[in-house]
Amino acid sequence: MNKLALPLALAVFLYSCFAPCAQAEDDKTWYITPRYGFSTSTGMLGVEVQVDHFALSAGAAPMLLMGCDSIGTYAIKYYFNSTGDSWSLNLFSASMCTRLSGIGADYRWRWTHWDVTAGLGLGSDGTVTGVVPSFAFGYAF
Repeated sequence: MNKLALPLALAVFLYSCFAPCAQAEDDKTWYITPRYGFSTSTGMLGVEVQVDHFALSAGAAPMLLMGCDSIGTYAIKYYFNSTGDSWSLNLFSASMCTRLSGIGADYRWRWTHWDVTAGLGLGSDGTVTGVVPSFAFGYAF
């Protein structure tokens, strides 16, 4: 038997097993993205779970440093392009010593797995309404 037959057969077998997985990366419709920065949807450190165009986000707000009891941020997002660079709209609720709820718009730049988001949110705590900027880095799995 030829010395190359076994390695060649093994290479063909492995390619047939893993080629669909590599191709599926392009067709992937869900992502889990840890994020770091300042955002109305993921706070200072959070995670976003995206399925198709929709995403749920949660994180810890930077007010933890100020000794606040409630520091969570939560959001539901809609991405206009589910896989690459995209605008997104979100509804958020952030507990940053006071409850802040509102709407936001972000733009996401994505390079393979890394991404950067930047945007603005319009939120209110019931008495005061303000604009909140956001900027965060992420790595999508």
